[in-house]
Amino acid sequence: MECTTFYSIRQVYAARMILFALVDLVLLSLFLIAASSTAKLTAGELIIQFFVPFNVACCICFRLLYSKKENSELLALFFCMIWTAVWVQIVCKEAIYQVVSVPVWIAMLILSALYFGYSIWKGQKQGMPVELLLCHRI
Repeated sequence: MECTTFYSIRQVYAARMILFALVDLVLLSLFLIAASSTAKLTAGELIIQFFVPFNVACCICFRLLYSKKENSELLALFFCMIWTAVWVQIVCKEAIYQVVSVPVWIAMLILSALYFGYSIWKGQKQGMPVELLLCHRI
């Protein structure tokens, strides 16, 4: 089946994951709006708490899943778990969290969003993979 399609199975699954990420983003945005209207937290704090870890986890997943290395799925899972542990440590230690100023968090959010877009663009730009080119020669 993979030799009859323009995209590889990995690229098809990556596109499906992009759709799931967009749905998660919409749900996270709705939760953010509801939480900012009912809680005593500012929208900026909620954006930092929710979108920075979301963007970084998406960057890790898409960058590693688009690679052609063996077991990139396990590597993505491992690095996402490490990122989660690091994020929990940053958030739980108030001293570290308060030292990092709001402009740094905003810069992190913007950089992670830009890198996320770059990861998706680069993965989809790869076009026809080598395996597919070999299939067309047969």
